[in-house]
Amino acid sequence: MNVITDSKPNPTKNSTSNSTTKSTSNSTSSSKDPNSSSLRWEKVQEHVIFRNQYIGLRNDEVTRPDGASAHYAVIENRNFVNVFCQTPSKGFLMVRQYRYPWGCFSWEPPSGIIEEGEDPALAAKREVEEETGHKVIHLTPLFKVHPFAMCAGWAHVYIAQVESGGKQHLDPGEFLEWKEMTEGEIDHLVSSGEFLHGMSLLGWLKVKASLGL
Repeated sequence: MNVITDSKPNPTKNSTSNSTTKSTSNSTSSSKDPNSSSLRWEKVQEHVIFRNQYIGLRNDEVTRPDGASAHYAVIENRNFVNVFCQTPSKGFLMVRQYRYPWGCFSWEPPSGIIEEGEDPALAAKREVEEETGHKVIHLTPLFKVHPFAMCAGWAHVYIAQVESGGKQHLDPGEFLEWKEMTEGEIDHLVSSGEFLHGMSLLGWLKVKASLGL
């Protein structure tokens, strides 16, 4: 879904009928070349509406593939990690916290923001230790994706083997609890609507497939 606030056709472009023909031609061409420049949107000028240390909102001036001018909304979310942690007893570490925008509690794997210049794998290990007190002894990347179309940031999802290493040391203003759960208990959280984080749900499906669960 493209989030566009307005658009203005370029008068130098061809008529509607010609544009339709060109679009059909581009569609055929792009099926052969997925990186075709004929489908690219170009940024003309960046317009920041709001920005803090966690998130930003822009309404950029852009040029569409057909040459028309428009404004495109962009969410500047920070890159983050999700880490599914398997213990020596084959359980998984889950954390419970209150998600203020949702107005409810949610169970999720350990996760957190990647600091500026930080390697995602190191961020994954750091977040696990901060949120659960466990030490990562082996880390495997599962996938890296944009959470959804409007977001500029990346989500890095991992599976880790962990061992108990100490106590939680949460960031100031961070409030959560952790628990070791079985596969069946996590599946129950999904079916009961207590596991709500979309990217984490996608990760859980990938974990199950990877481990043959």
